[in-house]
Amino acid sequence: MSKNISLRIPDEDYEALKRRAEAEHTTVSAVITALIRRDPRLYGAGARVRADIDRYGAEFATAFPDEEPDGPAGGRGTEAA
Repeated sequence: MSKNISLRIPDEDYEALKRRAEAEHTTVSAVITALIRRDPRLYGAGARVRADIDRYGAEFATAFPDEEPDGPAGGRGTEAA
């Protein structure tokens, strides 16, 4: 289930959201929802970090092979010295 809301934001912020949504081939609503879900004040920070490791760990491992995060998708779980 979802709810409709009215939101007033400055024109430049809306344009930035719109550009990001277009670049990601998604909607402004989806971008805003993703931003809201990253707010640790709304959702448990620990759970969010675990979810991000699960979701982005493999990409992080590829980009930074010597600094992989621990976690299921993180692979070796090494840390930089």
